[in-house]
Amino acid sequence: MTEHDVSYLTGKLIQVWPYSEQHFPAETFYEVWKWMQEDRTLHKTFYEGGVTTLPNLVRYFDPVIFPNRLLLLYTTKQGEGAGFGWFDQVIQNVRAFCNICMRKKYWGPHTFEACSISLDYIFGAHGVKAVFGFTPDRLAHGLMKRLGASHVATIPGLASFNGTPATVYVTRLAKENWNGRRR
Repeated sequence: MTEHDVSYLTGKLIQVWPYSEQHFPAETFYEVWKWMQEDRTLHKTFYEGGVTTLPNLVRYFDPVIFPNRLLLLYTTKQGEGAGFGWFDQVIQNVRAFCNICMRKKYWGPHTFEACSISLDYIFGAHGVKAVFGFTPDRLAHGLMKRLGASHVATIPGLASFNGTPATVYVTRLAKENWNGRRR
C-alpha cells in the first residue's frame, strides 16, 4: 500500500475512517447492527443472507478471516454514524469490489460524498486499477453510474434476494476514468 493523505478522507459532509480494531470502540459493530435494524437494510445490504446476526456481521469483517476485505466507516462532520462501506477482493494494482450501506437519513449527498471519498481512497492508497459493483438494486446501480462507472452487464438470476433469483447489475470504474471527487 502506498502512502495516502488521511486528511483527504474528510469531505464537506462526511468523514471516512478505514476500520482498524485497535482504533475503534468495542461497540462499533453493535452500533452498525442497530442502524441496519432501525432502517431495515440488513437483507438489502447482505442480500444473499450471509449476515443475519450480529456475530455474523463481526465475522464478516474480521481481517484475519477475510484479509482482502477493507471496511470503511462513515461519520457526519458532527461525528454521528452515517453508514459504512467496504471493498472486497482488494488486490493492489488489480481490482476491488465495492459495497455501501448508508443510514436512510443520509441517503443523497452524504452517500454520494462517502462513495466519492471511498473511491479516492481505494484508487490512491491501494492502487487498484478498477472498481466493480455487483448489485440487484437499481438505485445502487444508478449511483455507480453517477460516480462515473460504466454498465458492464445485466445478469438475470445471478443472485438470491429474499429467497428468489435476482438480476444483478455489474458496473466497472477504471482508475483512468475516475476524475476524483470534487471538493
